[in-house]
Amino acid sequence: MGLFRILSFRLPTLPLTRPLSIAQQVRSVKRSAYTWPQRDERFPFEEEYVLDGQRLTPESVIDLLAPLVTPERLAALDKIVASRTFEVVPVVEGLYDQGNFGAVCRSAEGFGFGSIHVISYAAPTFKTARQRNSSGAEKWLHVRKWRSAKDCISMLKSSGFKVIATALSKQSVPVSEVDWSRPTAVIFGNEKEGVSQEVLEGADHLVHLPMQGFVTSFNISCAAAVVLWEARRCRMQSLGSQHELPASQQAILKAAMLLRHTGTHGRGAELLRGLAERRDSKQDVATLAGELSRLKH
Repeated sequence: MGLFRILSFRLPTLPLTRPLSIAQQVRSVKRSAYTWPQRDERFPFEEEYVLDGQRLTPESVIDLLAPLVTPERLAALDKIVASRTFEVVPVVEGLYDQGNFGAVCRSAEGFGFGSIHVISYAAPTFKTARQRNSSGAEKWLHVRKWRSAKDCISMLKSSGFKVIATALSKQSVPVSEVDWSRPTAVIFGNEKEGVSQEVLEGADHLVHLPMQGFVTSFNISCAAAVVLWEARRCRMQSLGSQHELPASQQAILKAAMLLRHTGTHGRGAELLRGLAERRDSKQDVATLAGELSRLKH
């Protein structure tokens, strides 16, 4: 099985040439203009937030948006961030039913996992999944799409993940035998054929859910829920927690979640510029929160 490679996270410091107010940092915002650059798949967010060429620290984003969120919501957000892990990654391959993708997202997010990978040969969209089965869970996940199972598996292994795949075969072992304390990616196949031959050949191990009835397999949404629950249970039992992110990564993740929570896509990005300008002029926070609420509704 071998030892997995431990990656170091050296976060670069890229200071601006002169101090800027929050308003100056976001003044050039255009619609849907913000992105979090990817770093690697063990923690897929960069230290700085890129906004139309300008760079914001996570602390700047938190300072701007936190007053617009209720104390109760902020406390819940802090708790979720503290328990988030990127050490277990579900991967779905070639799904036909978009609702199943949404259901896997819901299980992954609900059990505290932060990423999901999608191997899709037809490059489908997942709008239907958001409406039907995910309960908005994919909003809080880092979703990465692939056209090739080989490329996906190669990247995961190079990032230190053990790769397992769900399959009924003589070589597969019960999922309870997996060492979930190690960084692990688990691949679920589609509703008709299961995982592809490429996945079978590329995975480190094959696993199955023991069945005692006439049926021999679960629907992918059920299988993913059971497997991810088992992953969480084993990690809590062996590690005492899911995986505690360092404080710097918790700040990055909190900023990303605040951006998603406050709806800063589209018209929200335009509002972010106005909020920053008025925040710098010390306008009443309640007024800013009211404007955000009207925009969202």
